[in-house]
Amino acid sequence: MEKRISLSTGRLQRLYGDREALAIAKCIGADAVDFDTQASRWDYRRPDSVYARSDDEICSYFDDLRRHVDAIGLEIGQTHGRIQGFKNVKEEDDALIDEVGYDGTYNMELNLACFGTGFEIETAEFSVKLLRHMLAEHYGR
Repeated sequence: MEKRISLSTGRLQRLYGDREALAIAKCIGADAVDFDTQASRWDYRRPDSVYARSDDEICSYFDDLRRHVDAIGLEIGQTHGRIQGFKNVKEEDDALIDEVGYDGTYNMELNLACFGTGFEIETAEFSVKLLRHMLAEHYGR
């Protein structure tokens, strides 16, 4: 069985735009992509950001990309949301929380071995509980 290959498209997206980056990935032989939504251009506070548009326009943009991917026979295997975390800067932290409204998910990127090996599940569980607490208690979400 031939293995499938996925390509991270962040740099291509920044150079050529989202649709063209997907087309390039397919053209060079990728089966799937890791689609980037973490760059600063996705920040809803930027007037040129997709996320600065209405909910209907945002959905339409991503529906169009999905149809494009389907048409060229590519798969979006995963996406990357914001990788940055809280900075202890009120404006930045509030903006990070506000972005949750756009996709409904707050992504955590963490080193599951930070408390040592053999505690990965406990570390993940603690992190999820802590994040839920922070969102509920500090941000009312």
